[in-house]
Parts: sequence; structure tokens; C-alpha cells
Amino acid sequence: MKIYRDDKKINRNAKIGQFTTFGGLIVLAGGMWITFSKPDWITAAWACLLLGSYANWEKPVI
Repeated sequence: MKIYRDDKKINRNAKIGQFTTFGGLIVLAGGMWITFSKPDWITAAWACLLLGSYANWEKPVI
């Protein structure tokens, strides 16, 4: 059985995964900062929580 790999696509998707993970963590940290410094901005804090959690959620590999 032959195994075909697209190394260019693998490397591209790995970089995208790294950026989304770190970006999600930054958004979560921003949401935590909003929660502690401006508690009346609860909508923005929830938006950061949802967006950051989605960015860090493990997506299936295709």
C-alpha cells in the first residue's frame, strides 16, 4: 500500500492550528481581563469566552 502525503498542506495546516490556538488563548485572556476590570461589560466577556473556546476546540482532521 502506498501512502501519499501532501507535506505543503500538512505544514500549512499545522501553522494555522498554532495561530488559532494562541489567538484563542489571547482572546480568553482578554475576556478574563474584561471580567475583572469592567464587570458591567458582561456581554463582551461572554463573547470572548465563546470565541476563545471555539478557537481552542479540537477540530477533526480531514
